[in-house]
Amino acid sequence: MVEYWSAVLGHRPQRHKLDRLIGRDVAGWLHPNLETLAATERAAMRGLRLAILSNAPHEVAEAIDDAAWFATFSPRLFSCRLGMNKPERGIYAAALKGVHLFDRYEYLLFTV
Repeated sequence: MVEYWSAVLGHRPQRHKLDRLIGRDVAGWLHPNLETLAATERAAMRGLRLAILSNAPHEVAEAIDDAAWFATFSPRLFSCRLGMNKPERGIYAAALKGVHLFDRYEYLLFTV
């Protein structure tokens, strides 16, 4: 996470600032867009399987895993766990494998 924020800021942040940035990043994920949430709920009720592919760092991935509104998304695929980032080609292959697309299951895959 230090590397990410260092690249964004153009310098290595002090620990207290890094902690604050991580906290804000996590908090941002915990307040979903209500229209988007309603759309995903409708899709799930219609029988679509929902998956998510995200470049989220570990801290955000853990928060997403704990958020009740993400329960309809399975699998939840995170670059920090897959060891690669979007737009690397391999992460999309891993996502397709993760949702068993090659087994002809139907999924709605969100990349964020």
